[in-house]
Order: sequence, then C-alpha cells, then structure tokens
Amino acid sequence: MVNYPPNIRPFEATGSSQILVKQCLYRGLLSYDAQGALVPEVAAEWRAESPAVHVFRLREAARFHNGDRVTADDVKFSIEQIAAAKSTAYLRADFGIVDRVEVVDASTVRIVLQQPSAPFPHLLASFHAPILSATVGAADPNPPVGCGPFRFVSAERGVAIEVERFADFYKPGLPKLPRIRFQAYGDENLRVAALQAGDVDIIEGVPWQNMDGLEKNARIRMDSTIGPFMYLVFNVKSGPFTNPKLRQAVAFAIDRAEVVKATMFGRGKPLEALPYPPGTPFADAEDRLWEHDPDRAKKLLAEAGMAGGFAAKLLATSSPLLHQYTAEVVQQHLAKIGVQVELQLHEWSTRVAMGGRGQYEFAVMGTAGNWPDPDSLSPLIGTAPAAYPRSFGFSSARIDGLLQAGRAELDTGKRKAIYRDLQAAAAEEVPIVGLAWRSQAFGLQASVQGFHNLPGFLTFYSGITLENTVKV
Repeated sequence: MVNYPPNIRPFEATGSSQILVKQCLYRGLLSYDAQGALVPEVAAEWRAESPAVHVFRLREAARFHNGDRVTADDVKFSIEQIAAAKSTAYLRADFGIVDRVEVVDASTVRIVLQQPSAPFPHLLASFHAPILSATVGAADPNPPVGCGPFRFVSAERGVAIEVERFADFYKPGLPKLPRIRFQAYGDENLRVAALQAGDVDIIEGVPWQNMDGLEKNARIRMDSTIGPFMYLVFNVKSGPFTNPKLRQAVAFAIDRAEVVKATMFGRGKPLEALPYPPGTPFADAEDRLWEHDPDRAKKLLAEAGMAGGFAAKLLATSSPLLHQYTAEVVQQHLAKIGVQVELQLHEWSTRVAMGGRGQYEFAVMGTAGNWPDPDSLSPLIGTAPAAYPRSFGFSSARIDGLLQAGRAELDTGKRKAIYRDLQAAAAEEVPIVGLAWRSQAFGLQASVQGFHNLPGFLTFYSGITLENTVKV
C-alpha cells in the first residue's frame, strides 16, 4: 500500500489504501466486473419497477463475518445510516435522493427515490456504501464485521493489516487466496524495491518514474489505466481564496503540460476543466476552461485588488511524492504572477485530517470519480459535509441545481448539455481547479493472476478482483 489507512471505517473516505482493505471486508448491493460494467453483488437480482423505484432480491447465501444472514433489514439500516441528517458519511448528500427504503421480506428490499436518478445504481456499488449489520451497528467495531470475501485478522498500527478467507462467502470457490497482508510502504523506492525483490506480490500506485523500468522487467507486469486526476482545492471560508477571482487567477497561472512532464514523467495529460469520466459519452462535454494564460491570471489578480500579488500556504503530502512534485510545480508557476507560495508537507493521515478540518488555504489533491458518470463529481463540488477531497466550505446553489438536473435527466444527450452548463458554472465559481489526468498502475509479480486494474474512474475499485486473485 502507498500509506497505512488512517482508518477503515466503512462510510468514510481516507484514500486508496483504505479502499483496498474495505473491498476485502465489505460489499454492497451492486458491484463492477473486470470490464467496469455494473453487476449484482450481494443482490442476486435487480430490477427497476419504475425510473424511481429499484427492487433487489438478496442472495440467500450472503452472510456477515459473525455468521448472521444479510437481510433486507440490514440494507435498510445501512442506507438510512448514510443518509441520516447528522451522518458524516462521504456519500451522505448523494443518498439524499432516497425517499424511503421498504423491507418487502427478509430477502427483498425496495428503494424508492424522490425522483428518477441516472447515477443512483452506481451509489449502491460504491466502496463508501457497503451493507452493514443492523445488529452490530454502524460504529467502528473491533473487529470490523462485513460480508466481503475476507475477514479481519489483525492490524499493526502504521505497519500492516491482515485479512483471511471468509469460509462462508456467498460466491462458491472464492476467495482463492487464504490470506492477504496489506503492508504500508510510504517510501516509493522501498515499495518498488519490495516488488522487484519478490517481498510483495502486488503494489498499488506504481511511481511514474519507475513505470518504464517495470515494463521492461520480465518478472513483473504493470497494469495501468488513465482515470485518476490531480487538482487543487481551496478554503473558501477564510484566507485569500474566499475570492473566486483569486481561484480563477491560480487556474490560469499553471502550465499543465509542465505538471504532466515534471510530476508524471509524461504519463498523463493536461486537465483544464472539470474531469468527466474517460471512455463514456460525457467525455466530450469536458471543455477547456483554464488554459495557461499568465497575463489573464495577472489581470484577475488586479481585479481582486491584489495586483502586487500575495502570499499563500499550499497543503500537500510527500507520500505519494506525486503530490509534493505537483505542489512544487504550482509553487513555481504562481511565483511568476506574484503569488508567493509556502509549501506545507505532511504525512498522509495528517494531511487528510487537516483537509477535513479546513486547516489550509489551498491544497493539492488527487483522486478519481467515485463511479463512471459525471455525477460522481457531486461529492467534490456539490454541497456536502466537509471532507479532504473537496474545497472546504464551498457551496453553490447554481452548481447544486445543475448537478440535480443532470442526475434526474435520463436522456444522455440532454444530460451532456447540462454538464456543459456545469463546466461554465465551474469556470466562474471555481469549486476545484483541474490540473492533470494521470496514469494509475498496479505492479504485479508475473505469477499473480486474476487481479485486474479496472478502467478509468474505476481504478480504485480494483481491489474487488482480489477475490479472484491467485499465485501460480
């Protein structure tokens, strides 16, 4: 793993390493196959009674790790916990579309929405929305109780987490591996060296500077995709970036081709707009909002009353180093328009905590959409609880309205028009600033089979395939 997870609480978001472990322990009603298509998971069957009513029949064999059967009551409990008014769940705002959850019988649940929602099925496949036991509760139990293919064994804080095969997993013959050890290697060089030496079988987050070398190593294979992206978030409650013109100035000051070259060794491409999911019909609705234009950036500074520039603090992390390298490029380009940037580099868990509490002025972020639909940007740019991947305190009725309209529209052509309007709104209000699309890769021993890097936005869902992974 790139980092030791700050926690593995089921409804929270604390990074890709957390996700890998959660996908072993927990599962939801739906999931994705290796090609990225939605498929039933804990649900055996799924049908839409109408555009706003979804019915699921659960697998009879689905069991929690404590031996209890997974029932419709557990599904109802889990969704209501996420959507609760005081919930801190990452997807709380998204689940606000749910009007009610009806228990038809122990194996059947009906989810009634307030209105039709094109992306709603993806919510039920999210690694941030697993099914929890209504008996155990939504607190952070020790050990965690999910219904995934592996059960929790042990954790050595800051070092490693171990899981073992759950004998009563609902898919016959799975998982194939008896045990997995998730070892944290915050140092990129050590992580690659461990793979090359055979000390580990899989590494997440192959450093971009090592990709060429690993591709040439016959004992190693690299599985990569373009989907995650780098961007900037802002504190819009206090500090200089409460003024959108200063956020716009930052957006125009940065040469994104240099970000790709200097931080990703060319393994990516510039991102000058809100990121829409690659490989989908919405990708061509991604506009060029923030081309490199230092003169325009300086004009915006003057309009904001900061013609002489100003000083700002940029939050980032050195693990992974990509975040630090990106921060350094941003620092260099902003200096050219008179903005003096001080870097604040912290280890990952501290960076996550500071981001969630708004203890920054602006910050470097990297993630992927939560599902392959432009609505997956909702947790990043829509009104939602504070979380480190989004700008602290940002809220916009205009953007919320467009997200809502795009979510409720089922016609793809009409949705594309709405998301073009969303780009225009983002150009003015700047909820985030896109920097670069990046290649994301796993490195694997050639003897490892069955593990797949899911395409595009779904790369962080790749831990799903650990149930099919085997060493030969």
